[in-house]
Amino acid sequence: MRRIYLRNRLLPISLYVLVGSAAQAQTWCNAHFGGETKLPDGSGLAFVDAPKDPKTLPFECVIWMPYFRKGNAFDAGVLAHEALHIAWRLLGKIGSTDEEMHCYMVQWIVEETTYRLNRKAGK
Repeated sequence: MRRIYLRNRLLPISLYVLVGSAAQAQTWCNAHFGGETKLPDGSGLAFVDAPKDPKTLPFECVIWMPYFRKGNAFDAGVLAHEALHIAWRLLGKIGSTDEEMHCYMVQWIVEETTYRLNRKAGK
């Protein structure tokens, strides 16, 4: 499983992006968050959780995707879709209804994730 960690300096967010099977992602989530995390088989999932460690940022977020292939339009679409879920939920929790803020967050997630996953793959 590939895993990357993103931290936004302006917003209270720690984001983990997991790329691998649902079983691999579920094992990681159970170990990280404690308890049982139920991940469906499918093309992706996003969620926002309160941290168990008070020293971490206020919100921890996870995006899971079974695949991320360079240049694959479907995978890019899934990433954008899951990034919008993160932006919507996180910014909703802090009370933001600013459309531009949502767009910038989605852009940041997609750009950083794409760059890092492609770099990790050596492409």
